[in-house]
Amino acid sequence: MQRSSSKPIPAGMSVRTTACLKSSRGAPTRPGAGRSPRDLFAPVAGLLARGDPLAGRLRPEGILRHPDWPDDLAEIVYIDRYGNAMTGLRAALIPDGARLAAAGRVLGRRRTFSDVPEGEAFWYENSNGLAEIAVNAGRADTALGLAIGTPVAILP
Repeated sequence: MQRSSSKPIPAGMSVRTTACLKSSRGAPTRPGAGRSPRDLFAPVAGLLARGDPLAGRLRPEGILRHPDWPDDLAEIVYIDRYGNAMTGLRAALIPDGARLAAAGRVLGRRRTFSDVPEGEAFWYENSNGLAEIAVNAGRADTALGLAIGTPVAILP
């Protein structure tokens, strides 16, 4: 494949990534159906690494913030395709040793799925930093009767 630029390809980048960066001329389009977040991340990371400015403007501080919105929401806000139930609670703000109660069940905190036997329910901090309820090798939504909007309480 012939490159149109005389610039060397940065270490760790492919010809395809470099071509995408060259053709984007600013921030690439948002990922849509069938596209991965890496389709947006890699080109933006390349632009930043080269010191190129990104197209667009920063959002003003607080534009999506409303005074009556809570910082945390003590309920199930999302259920993924595996049946794990994400809460609106920031895990970092839940005291050490605290348990979560949801749908009549009290759940202890665990670091990973393998920390509990198969079929046991627990909560953990997910990659978004939120408390998430799961069942090892099972579906928390069906096993516990959870749905979006199910209240969640923090217990000592």
